[in-house]
Amino acid sequence: MKLTANQIVAARLVLARASLRWSQQQAVDELARHGLHWSVPVYSAAERSVDGRRPRQFDADTVVALSRAFGYPIAWWYAPLPAADRFGLLPQIIPRPGKVALTPDELVEAIIGRRGNALSEALIDAAPTLSAATRQLLREHIEPEPPEEEGS
Repeated sequence: MKLTANQIVAARLVLARASLRWSQQQAVDELARHGLHWSVPVYSAAERSVDGRRPRQFDADTVVALSRAFGYPIAWWYAPLPAADRFGLLPQIIPRPGKVALTPDELVEAIIGRRGNALSEALIDAAPTLSAATRQLLREHIEPEPPEEEGS
């Protein structure tokens, strides 16, 4: 099914809150700590916007706040939805005709990009501006340690 990027973010909002077993009030409180001041009704409408009837626009600042509040990386908010809603968490999703909608393949291509290691290069270029702890985290993600061999 082709969905808009905003529908993907709305669906991920439902999944993020459910994964942490937070109430909408807890989610709103955590979002406020990260600069996004929504009321519970606004939050609820954002979750329901996945159905396509009343779309919500999630701008870059909002997605950064969501990422920081829920602890999921920015790319996760745009990743294709699970093939099966094993836990019955998602509301009915209605594709939005006339809007730019993407297939799961197109979403993955958008997340990974077609420019080789452009993300890694951008993060390395930014390293001098980062704290030591963040640089260490970056090294672990860009250059993961090889798995230990059995018997060592």
